Amino acid sequence: MNMAIIRSVKETQSQTVRWLLLGAITGLVFIPVAFSTDLWIATRVNDQSIPGDIRAILNRAESFAHLVGVGFILLTIGVAAPHLRRQIKAILWMLACVGVAVFSIKISLIRIRPRGGAAAEFDSVWETFQGISPTISKFDFSQITNSNLQSFPSGHTATAVTLAVGLSLVYPRARYVFLLLALLAGSQRISSSAHYLSDVVAGTVLALILCAILLWTPFFGHAFFGTNSSPLKATPKNPTSPDQPDRVEKPES
Repeated sequence: MNMAIIRSVKETQSQTVRWLLLGAITGLVFIPVAFSTDLWIATRVNDQSIPGDIRAILNRAESFAHLVGVGFILLTIGVAAPHLRRQIKAILWMLACVGVAVFSIKISLIRIRPRGGAAAEFDSVWETFQGISPTISKFDFSQITNSNLQSFPSGHTATAVTLAVGLSLVYPRARYVFLLLALLAGSQRISSSAHYLSDVVAGTVLALILCAILLWTPFFGHAFFGTNSSPLKATPKNPTSPDQPDRVEKPES
């Protein structure tokens, strides 16, 4: 691999990371708007207020964010395209890292989900937050599986965004399709009253930041961009023709 190719690949890697961070910054700027509209949206947007056809599309898009759906998608790619198994493995690791981060926040911070009209009971969006979880403050694990207290951030959205990033690197021509699926999956979490808008935005931001960090590491860089920490381990003996074997000089007779 010559220097020109290495520089081109490194630039592609850097550009990808910059775009992900730009998306994360945009999400951070939008978070105050999301918080200010959380209750208004949660009390007006639900399955009954959305037309049937649109609701059906959103519900089907949840497969792009659900672990079972994600598993079948990656399994299908792995079977149909065995040469992409290294990338599939990298996507699985990305999903695992993002999943651990999201779950750690969920079990640390209590936020009541807007299910069952719960959002209408609050006068302020900050009342939806109930402080630090007993799992952290008192090491009480009795509520660790109570999903009604784990609204922030949206794990489904973080999963969908991470999957969209990974698949966009594998199939760049279809990147807008993957982004659309992630957007629909996030919208489904709001329409089903499973999350507030700010939960979805926070899940998106967290996934983008973690993906950017991971893609800058040697393991993920090598998987998606073919780069590693030591791109030039050796210099060819014949720089003018690196693919040709060294010429052997015949002794004069």
